[in-house]
Amino acid sequence: MQNDDSVHESGSTFFYLGQRFTNAEFDEVVNLCTPINYKDGEIIFKEGDKNRDLFILVNGTIRIEKINQTGEQILLNKINMAGSILGELGLILKQPRSATCIASGNVDIITLSSEKFDELIESDSIIGYKLAYNILGFLAGRQDTITHDIMYLMNELDKSRSVEIPRARRESIRTGAFTV
Repeated sequence: MQNDDSVHESGSTFFYLGQRFTNAEFDEVVNLCTPINYKDGEIIFKEGDKNRDLFILVNGTIRIEKINQTGEQILLNKINMAGSILGELGLILKQPRSATCIASGNVDIITLSSEKFDELIESDSIIGYKLAYNILGFLAGRQDTITHDIMYLMNELDKSRSVEIPRARRESIRTGAFTV
């Protein structure tokens, strides 16, 4: 058994969120969370919802869907890696949900309420800083994946048409310095 000052190992249920925490700090964060079980087809949150809680997948698969311009619900992704976080945009940006998350089979998650997150940050605690830093790390990883996906799609588009995307535009997208 490790003492409470040892660093919590990644690969835990929290993956990104568990990094940099001592065991005691990690336990404190877990104690702030609420476990919830969803059955197949249950909506975890719906696009447009104003709920700002953070969701952490413990077990199962979650479908992420979004309504397109024609009103059709389309599948964006399936998430099944324990420790994946959902709802971080609502938590950080205080905006309505940008997509709908639906349980695919039995799903176990834990939630950290936006109120408890805000209390951690506002209390000037080291745990709040570590949690925020870990969420930023998760978002940076997601941004890197999106950038690679955009580059792949741009290359595929170039192959299917005779006009190439200008090199300067391609470089700005590759470096993440692009604007929409």
